[in-house]
Amino acid sequence: LFAASVLAILFSVPAPFIVACAWASTALVWRTPNVRIRGAIFAAAAGTAAVFGIIYFTVYVRAGNASFMQRFWAPAYSDSQHSLADAASLILLALIRPVFAFDDYVSVITAAAALLLLGFGLFRIILSRNWPLLVLLAGPFALAVIASLLRSWPLGTRLMVFSAPLAIALISYGIEGLLNVGGRRCGWALTAFLAGMLLPPFRYSVYQARHPASTDNRQMIREVLQRAANGVVYIYAGAAPEWLFYSEDLSRPDWNRIRRWQAASRRLGDNRGHLYSRNP
Repeated sequence: LFAASVLAILFSVPAPFIVACAWASTALVWRTPNVRIRGAIFAAAAGTAAVFGIIYFTVYVRAGNASFMQRFWAPAYSDSQHSLADAASLILLALIRPVFAFDDYVSVITAAAALLLLGFGLFRIILSRNWPLLVLLAGPFALAVIASLLRSWPLGTRLMVFSAPLAIALISYGIEGLLNVGGRRCGWALTAFLAGMLLPPFRYSVYQARHPASTDNRQMIREVLQRAANGVVYIYAGAAPEWLFYSEDLSRPDWNRIRRWQAASRRLGDNRGHLYSRNP
């Protein structure tokens, strides 16, 4: 576990959330009077924390506190929301967005169903007093929320992808509980309920499969590199429209593709990234 923890911290920025809870869960499992085992767990956990501390203070603090990074991620911090309800919505949706969101959007029916099932899964674990499992599955969420309140970890969808397996496990735990308390009719009803929950993201994924040109950034990047070999290419967050016009043959434009990109950009809303690409 120590070796895996160190490798995870070296190669993954959000790994400390998982690693910390893995060690806490291990400590809860190994409730033993054996001093050597307890000492080994403590020493390995302390060593892992030391490795993370070195990386944090030499790399992450400077990068994360950069003014551009703070401005860019400000909307994804809990304390940047306009009201307590907005902050609660940000936190709750951060739990399920990595699993169900497309273009950072989750339908109301999907969000409500997923949160209910996830909450029921948590309730079952608490009811069974399985504290190691609770720490392992729910702990990383809690640490990420605390870090967000400290403005050290934005709850943006792509920065919460690490939590997707945990959300799936908790939702599955909730589904299992519902199936255990009901009979065959309950099973069919739950199946219909889940089908309704998954219909919006399924519809979106089918659309993307039918229109791969609207999402294949690799093709656009290849064309940009070929056309701008002797020029300057400006890249910034939310640069989909710029990639589009770089990669489109404007003498014979694909208007359907252009309109799809424009619609996606409108859904994303205002983006201040262009302010920084004007400087040479």
